[in-house]
Amino acid sequence: MATTGSIEGGRQRGSVRRHRDAFQVRVSAGKDPVTGERIVLTESVSIERPGNERSERAALKEAEKVRTRLQHEADSLKVARTRSTFGALLDQWLPQAEIDPTTRMNYEWMIRDHIRPVLGDLPLVLLMRDAPERLEKFYADLRRCRQRCDGKPFVEHLVDGKHECRVVVRHRRRPGRPTVEELANHDCGSAGCEVVECQPHVCKPYSASSVRSIHGVISGALSAAVRWKRIPYNPAPSVRLPAKRKTQPRPPSSQEMARIIEAAHEVSPEWGTYVWLSAVTGARRGEVAALQWKDVDLDAAVVTLDENYVRGPGGMILKDTKTHQGRECLLTLRPCGCSNSLGLPRFGSCQAWGSR
Repeated sequence: MATTGSIEGGRQRGSVRRHRDAFQVRVSAGKDPVTGERIVLTESVSIERPGNERSERAALKEAEKVRTRLQHEADSLKVARTRSTFGALLDQWLPQAEIDPTTRMNYEWMIRDHIRPVLGDLPLVLLMRDAPERLEKFYADLRRCRQRCDGKPFVEHLVDGKHECRVVVRHRRRPGRPTVEELANHDCGSAGCEVVECQPHVCKPYSASSVRSIHGVISGALSAAVRWKRIPYNPAPSVRLPAKRKTQPRPPSSQEMARIIEAAHEVSPEWGTYVWLSAVTGARRGEVAALQWKDVDLDAAVVTLDENYVRGPGGMILKDTKTHQGRECLLTLRPCGCSNSLGLPRFGSCQAWGSR
């Protein structure tokens, strides 16, 4: 049993057909611009008492209402396909997002390499409707291979154009475009150029935390779309994310840490001091690298950690800490020649700083 009702000017879109103890409604919404597959909106209306004529008529009447609603949804999808895509939303959202330069650099990379190739041409309304299915598959692909390969073997070429895969030279030159004279006088031996080979592709999966970071970008853009009344709600919270693996830290013992610091000090006093400070303060490496003499109070034996030395879009920069909160660490300074409770070597706090 199928009905197709008619309207003035032509045949009504969609169909209502009997399927077991329900009426199934189907309305075409065109093709998916990403996959090329036809989009069919479907919904079923159950018959309360199958075989009862009155119940059958009531269910059919409700099915016709569902078909009208699905037709409006299909029209919305077609409008969204030409007016508002997720890629266009990202282009509008990212420039005005209040984030620090390093976070912006990471967001730009995630959008360029992962999000835009998969979701950039997708209509917002379609993403909102199918977010759990689409995003969970997307994240599963990244958990399998960050390049989202199809599983077939291939060679990862290190240079563009025609070349011999077993003889690829990775030249070492100064930053910037080399001059004609530099190209003519380039000596691979003295410059330290290396010969490498194009290798077969090996799948490298993303960790759960990396996938969650990508999801954070998508969710942030969709939240902006809700504020701007592009979509009625943010579907991102309904997506099931990969579980974060609980880490089992195994820190070295006091004696092992003392040997590590001593070995670092044998390389250089500066390197030894860096390792020692990292151990006794528990600071991030960028926080230790950002320390300046104004942050050190030798009389009070206090180190202030309120900056982070990180890579930004234009090179290394100083910024606030990851938690956006500074903190003070109290150190136990002892006279030169002694060791502290951790068994740290002599060069520790007093000799390294006292020499300055």
